[in-house]
Order: sequence, then C-alpha cells, then structure tokens
Amino acid sequence: ALAERRSPRLRSIAERLSSQSQPHQIRLRSISALGSVLKELEPGPERQALRERLEEMLDDRFIRIRTEAAEALAESGDADAIPALRRLVEHHPNDLTRARTRGKLKDLERKKAAAATLTDLHRALDDEKREREKLEERVRKVAGIQKVDNRLEVLPASKFDDELRNGIANAIYGNSAFVNYAN
Repeated sequence: ALAERRSPRLRSIAERLSSQSQPHQIRLRSISALGSVLKELEPGPERQALRERLEEMLDDRFIRIRTEAAEALAESGDADAIPALRRLVEHHPNDLTRARTRGKLKDLERKKAAAATLTDLHRALDDEKREREKLEERVRKVAGIQKVDNRLEVLPASKFDDELRNGIANAIYGNSAFVNYAN
C-alpha cells in the first residue's frame, strides 16, 4: 500500500519502517515498498537519496534484508545501483548473499544493455530520418522534378537471400574451428 500511493509522506514512513529498530518482517515489506517507489521516481536528488538509502541496506547484518535491498535496487531499473551491487557480489563474505545478488545484478545489467540498445536504435533512426530529409531536399532542387514520394519500404526476403545466408553459415560452421558455435 505504501508504494501504491507514492506520496512523500508515505515514502518517509516506509523509510522509517525500514530502519534497524523495526521488526524484521516490517523492514522487509518497507524495503520492497521503497524499491517500488524508486522505480517510479524521475532521476534527480530524491531518487538518488532513496537509492543510496537502499544501498546502505546492502551492508545490513541480516541476509534477508541485504537480499531484499539488492532485489529492490535491481528491480528499480536504476543503472546507478550497479556499482553497489557489483561491490556486494565481489566482496561480501557470505556465499548466499553473493549468489543471490549476482542474479539480480545480471538482471539489472541486461535491462541497462536493452535500454542502451533501444537508445542507440532511436538515435540511428533519427539520423536516418534527417539524412532522408536532406536527400529529399536535394532531389526537389533537380530541374524537372515535380513531386517526391519519400517512402521507405522493406522488401520481402527472396530465395536468393536464403541462399546467401545458407552459404555464409556453411562457410562459417562448416569449418571445424567454428563447430561449437553452430548451436
């Protein structure tokens, strides 16, 4: 319920309930709520402060608290939490804590990589659109051109495409040096 409303007052209650003076189960629920709040916050000082609060909990003496904090950080999608999670994985003395956090860290790194790929794709599409607009403008200036139909279409694959793909695959995977990559 605390995470559902996202009000500053309820956030402060969740932070207070996550303190070490509170019962274990209440702390776990509060940390989970803080992770949900972190996920919804826009980048800025408030988000950074909440992330740092959860990062502090990675050093808690209770393994379930550490694990819940790691999960909350990972599920928030906040890539700025990666260094703290990586430190926990590399330096924490407890094997179970390291193992559980390693999985959460991989999830967060995958989300970061997917976001970066999407950003790169958007950038490439924007560049392509600008280039296409420049070309269209140049074509309009050519004498005798009355109309420009600026459409970009992807043609369906042909049997020659399949032959080319198969030929490349055979050249690569037919070589014994690459046989392990065939599957």
